[in-house]
Amino acid sequence: MSTGAFNFRKLGRVASVLIASLILAEAALAQSAAAPRPSPPIWIGNLSGASPGYIHAADILVGHARNIGADTIVMCGGKPAENLQITPDTSSTGTVSVRFSLPQIEPGFVDCRLRNGAQESLPSSRIQVMDIGGTLTELLTGNAMYQKVDVTDFGLDIEHATLRPIRNARIEVYEAGRVISVSDTDNNGEFVVAIPPDATDMIIRAVSRLRSVDLKVEDNTNASQFYYISSAEIDMRDRPARVSLVDRTRKSGAFNILEQIQRSNDFVHAADPQFQAFPFVIFWSERNQKQTGITSPKDGLIGTTFFSLTSSTAYILGDRNTDSDEYDDSVLIHEYAHMLAAKFSRDDSIGGAHRPGDNLDPRVAWSEGWANFFSAAVRNDSVYRDSSGPGGSNVLRFDLEDNYPPNSWTGFGSETSVQALLWDFYDGRNEPGDLAQFDFSQMWTAFTDLESNHFVYMQNFLDHLVARNPLASDPIQRMAQSQAIDFQPGEIPSVTNPFPSFIAMNSVRSGELDSFSTRRTNLAQSSHFFIFNTNGGPLGIQLSVAPGTFGTPALNDLDLFLYDSNGRQLTKSESGRSGQGESIPILALPPGSYVIEIRSYYTSARGYTVFNSGRYNLRLFGQ
Repeated sequence: MSTGAFNFRKLGRVASVLIASLILAEAALAQSAAAPRPSPPIWIGNLSGASPGYIHAADILVGHARNIGADTIVMCGGKPAENLQITPDTSSTGTVSVRFSLPQIEPGFVDCRLRNGAQESLPSSRIQVMDIGGTLTELLTGNAMYQKVDVTDFGLDIEHATLRPIRNARIEVYEAGRVISVSDTDNNGEFVVAIPPDATDMIIRAVSRLRSVDLKVEDNTNASQFYYISSAEIDMRDRPARVSLVDRTRKSGAFNILEQIQRSNDFVHAADPQFQAFPFVIFWSERNQKQTGITSPKDGLIGTTFFSLTSSTAYILGDRNTDSDEYDDSVLIHEYAHMLAAKFSRDDSIGGAHRPGDNLDPRVAWSEGWANFFSAAVRNDSVYRDSSGPGGSNVLRFDLEDNYPPNSWTGFGSETSVQALLWDFYDGRNEPGDLAQFDFSQMWTAFTDLESNHFVYMQNFLDHLVARNPLASDPIQRMAQSQAIDFQPGEIPSVTNPFPSFIAMNSVRSGELDSFSTRRTNLAQSSHFFIFNTNGGPLGIQLSVAPGTFGTPALNDLDLFLYDSNGRQLTKSESGRSGQGESIPILALPPGSYVIEIRSYYTSARGYTVFNSGRYNLRLFGQ
């Protein structure tokens, strides 16, 4: 749990509450103690068939390996091998013999990987899998390339497009209406395929999917079809020396999307060998466009570019008349960062629009600031560029090196402060105030430690970074304070104005909310949050409301919500009309920490958001 989210210095006035807070703080930081990481498994030498001759699906393969654990499995072409047997190799210390049945996979070429939990080996040597008829006796080599369009400060640079290799993509040999052989490209876009020597009307094509992870890019406006880059028909009576699969059309966008996700995965894996990429489906079409209200993916009405871990899908804008993101690497990696946060860390953001001058809900500021930082780190470029408008001629641009952009907010509610501080931690001591430097593996470790926190914001990350790097406590503190984040390492909580704020039992807290003047739900003044601890027993919550500085008396409707320490809503009170109070009657809660939200907006019966403003007094009573 969060040291800042669930503790406050005033807890010292009540011994039992202080003890509870210390326990929570220790639980949140316990996993930050550095532990040695086991070495990933590795193949020793090549795999081969247990019997002489061609290898077929379900045949026995044998090889040697090291760093094998009790949970080791073998994956071939993204499928688990069967009948795995691991025995000590008496001829070599630390080496084992590995024997397994090849899974039922398509004919062609495949490699196999060892997997120990989250750790995975590099691929084995390529294995040719023969078809039942024994016809795939010839080999062809080739390469696959897509057209890359860069985004400059002036927009999409279509006139200076370049060719880039298509890495690790599925390659298919297609003949007579069916796939007869498969392979995949290497890191340079090179491939080798097995083919029949007498083929006369065969094509070879690159597919917008990875074979080993099953990451896919599909066209949501065309029955979820893949994108293909195909050769001309190949007649083996006039055998080509080499096959080049090259695309210079807009379908290249699908392959750039694949490349940016791979690029991100490679970057994380280099920092954390235990990181394991995961499959999901990305939907992209030239017809995908922004749409408010009704969405219809099959018609390209997707709203915006977004990634969802819950559904294991992503949607990418593609309408170049309004906004296309398939070549906006900054955006693609930023959005993927949110998915990584949800899977490997914790992301409590409520989302919504965000701009440099905003004083955001701290959870939103952290989420967006981290995603901007991650995008910059993967691209090794502090400048974020997002093209839009006709032909991608408009550019949203900002530089993470700019610590204090004009009209920007500072503090942990500032996306700008979060991203600038993270970038300064990472990019080296190239500015007078850059007092500490961390490699990405150190930052990723502190980031994944956040999985144990709740209501996550910048302070939680700083706590874990210090716990992992205690000798850097002082420079971390000074760098954070330069962004108006009053970080106090070792204190509970470690910031002087924590989120949520503390409310003591049998006390009153006052404040003012306003979403009416901003028409926003994710700003610091849209909702207020308070944390309290209870030893158990009955308690109640009362909210009285008065007109605020902004808005009108008719739009003075504030609502009350109660959450457990995991952020799960327990109950709410929203029946009062404008100017009327809310209350959560006497209820018995188990001992622990709970969070109260006072909210200034709600969703009407017709589905639109109603914004309000007002002053309030919040009273918590009980024992």
